[in-house]
Parts: sequence; C-alpha cells; structure tokens
Amino acid sequence: MQFTFNDAPEGINPGAGSRGAGPIGISAENSPASAASAGSGRGGRREPIFPDPRSCDHRHSRRQWDRVRKDYGFDNGSLRRSQWQLVPLGEKREVELWWDRISPKQVFSEDPSRASVHASGNRYVITGLQVGNTAIHAMNAKGICRSELEITVRKAKQIPVVFHYVQEKRHQTSRPVDSGGKLLEGVNKIIAPQTCVSFREETNPAPIFRIAADLGDFVDPHAADVTRLCQERIDKLQTSWAINVFFVWRIAGTGADTTGGEMLDNRTCFVGDITKKDTDRALAHEFGHCLTRFDRYDLYRDPEGHTTDTECLMDRLASGTRIMRDEADVMYTTAAVSGAT
Repeated sequence: MQFTFNDAPEGINPGAGSRGAGPIGISAENSPASAASAGSGRGGRREPIFPDPRSCDHRHSRRQWDRVRKDYGFDNGSLRRSQWQLVPLGEKREVELWWDRISPKQVFSEDPSRASVHASGNRYVITGLQVGNTAIHAMNAKGICRSELEITVRKAKQIPVVFHYVQEKRHQTSRPVDSGGKLLEGVNKIIAPQTCVSFREETNPAPIFRIAADLGDFVDPHAADVTRLCQERIDKLQTSWAINVFFVWRIAGTGADTTGGEMLDNRTCFVGDITKKDTDRALAHEFGHCLTRFDRYDLYRDPEGHTTDTECLMDRLASGTRIMRDEADVMYTTAAVSGAT
C-alpha cells in the first residue's frame, strides 16, 4: 500500500471553521424551532428563531462540552479552536453540556441534514447522517448562541494488514500464527472510534517466514539484509497493497520493559515479543506512524513523529491511547487517498 497525500476527501476539515457543503446559517425550514416559530402561540407569543451561528459568542464557548466516553473522537479544542466531535456515518455519539454554566434554551444542529442532535437527560445524542462538517450550537434564553461543538461526519475506511511470523535457525517469534486477528481487535478499539479508520487481517498463504540467515539476538529492521529479505518476501507474496507486520523476538534498541515496535516505512512494521500485554497499543502506535506519513513533522515538531503528551497514542512510549483532532484528520486523509475501502 503506497500512502500518498493528495486533495483532502469529503469529510476532512482542511481549515479551521470549515463546514463543508451547504449554508452556514439556519433557515426556518431546517431549524428545529421552525414549527414553533411558524405561528403565534398563546397570547400572541412567538418562540425566537435560531440565530445565525456565525454570531455565536465564542468568548463563552470554550470547553462547555464534555465527552461521555474516553478516547472516542472528542477533542477539547484550544483558545483558537472550538471543541470537536467525530461521528461515523450512520452512527451515534453522546456528549454532555455543562448546563450550570450557560443554561441553554435550545441546542440545535447547524445542518440537521448532515448531523442531527436530540437531548437525553443532560446528554445530547448526535447522529451522523451525511459526510461532511457542521456544528452543534447552544442558545441561551436571550437568543444568544453561547456554545459551539464542531462536528465531522465520516464514512468508515478499512486498511488491509498481512502478518508474517519470522523464524530463523536460532530464534523465532513466540506468537501463535493465528494471533494477528485478535491483536487487530485491540488496535481497532483504539484507532477506529477516534479516526473512522480500522484494520482488517488479510489471509497470508504462508504466514511463517523462515529465514536461513542468522538475524541475531536483536533484529535491526534498518539493517540492509533485513530490509532486503522482507522486501523479497513482500514481492513474492504480492502484498505491497497492505501493511505488512513482521513478528520477531526482539528489536534492536528496545528495552526489556517495552514491547518494541518499529515502522520501517509506510507499509512495513516490526513488532517484538517482549511484554505482550501492550502489543495492541504498540502496534496501534506504529500504524499511527504509517497514517501520519512521517512527513507531517508539523504535527509534533519531532523528527521521529512523536508527541510529548503521555496521554496520547503517539507519545514516544505509546503510554496513552488518545488521538488528537489534527492527527485524526491526517490519518483519515491518508487512508482515504490510499484507496482504503
């Protein structure tokens, strides 16, 4: 699989505040209050029509929303950026609104045809109806929009993965040949809810990769002979359209208390045997390198593509699982333009 970056597909927010296709303002026809505002109520009282979301008072809109589930596509925003929730097409996501801070009169979707919202106690359920960008707004009793939650609806993408279990005359991986699929389940629990990108195992007709050469007690993925052997293997099986994962015993440079993973390029990954309990997170971290394409150093300001936030998946030690909004955008774009289904 050759990951290349072209134009952003639909559902990618190329710039702050981009909503995708469709009008920004709320009209009487698509407003949730259209029925209430269409005629006079008792005593001639009329409910207010929702304001143009562009008039939202963003001075009060920061961090009014909160996630319901951890690491489920919610980004807390920043001083220059609204909070954000990713919603897979056809699925639902729940968020909370801090009622005691803004006492909203009404919560509504900027584009109900793209993403709908309805209350469920002190939570709001957002349903992704059409791919693209929109926002959820909270209006107070005075008719002032006081809080905004940006929404991106995306269609799920899947990337194929082929596993290779390496054996040589003195060493071999201790992983069972059928362990790859179970491992991907853990990877998908981390990455899919936050990016709409998942991974599926493809059948390998010869999963055991027997090598005549002695690769040593520690395998160096960057060594010329290792690179050549793996490339020959990929060419022989014709699996260049997938991410190829090579399971080995130990990787050069990894400590005894780490799982050890190395992304050789954007389609070849090495994973060691040690400390197997965190292998799904380690592999998710390596796939993150694959999907952030190594050239996006502006995401991290780190030549190796790592963040310094220990809660994040792309922390150097893969100690967390959170994927930031910018990371999610890049990962989905890479999957989409690479031909992932």
